[in-house]
Formats: sequence, structure tokens, C-alpha cells
Amino acid sequence: MATVTEAADTTRLRDSQRGFALLFGGVLLLVGIFGFVPQFVTDGLLFGVFGVNALHNVVHILTGLLGVVLGYYAGGASLFNKVGGVLYLLVFVLGALAVALGSGLFLNLNWADNILHLVLGLVVGGVGFGIGEKHPT
Repeated sequence: MATVTEAADTTRLRDSQRGFALLFGGVLLLVGIFGFVPQFVTDGLLFGVFGVNALHNVVHILTGLLGVVLGYYAGGASLFNKVGGVLYLLVFVLGALAVALGSGLFLNLNWADNILHLVLGLVVGGVGFGIGEKHPT
């Protein structure tokens, strides 16, 4: 039988997964929208730094919507964070290869994107796989 403290810890950790998925999904949604606003994009660079194109923006919008929707459910939020972390690491590897080979794939990628994808993969995956897991002490 779980103690009151253990139940509170489980709720807080589950809420952390949800909060992170909602925050991350919301940011991705905004980034995707900003990518379509000419005032934020100069020569295919969002904020003058990150390579974007219409497909890249749509991917951000769809991923953001998925994060916001799944963020409302504890299990969905954890799944979003885990899968999102793994996918962003994969995107980093594919993006690094594409930039090194001189091709941005179908997305307009540059090294700023790749470094951001690496950091996001580590952070999002770290949250997904680390927060909410009960480890013996």
C-alpha cells in the first residue's frame, strides 16, 4: 500500500512529465507558426539563425500539436517525451549527415538546427526516461 508521501511523489512526477510535454509542444507549435511569418524569417533562417522551410514549419506545428494533446494525459506525456527525445537524436544524426554531405534533406537544416536537435533530444529524452521513474534508494 502506497503511503501519502509516495502517492504525492508519483503525482508530482506525473505532473512534471505533463508540464514538460505541454511546454515543449507549445514552443514547437509557436516555432512552426513563426516560421510562416515573414518578419521572423530572413533568407530561410528563422530569427536569422535556424534554417526553415514550409515542410520544416509543418513538422514543428504537427509535433507541437501532438505534444499539447498528449500532454493532457500522464501516460501520453511520458510517451511523447520518450519518443520525442529519441526522434530528435535521430534527426540530429540525419541532419548532421545531410549538412556534411551538402544536402538539407527535404528540410532546410543547418548546424544551428543540428545542435539544437541534439540538445533537445538529450533534454526531452532525459525528461521522458528520467522523470517519473521510481528508482530504489
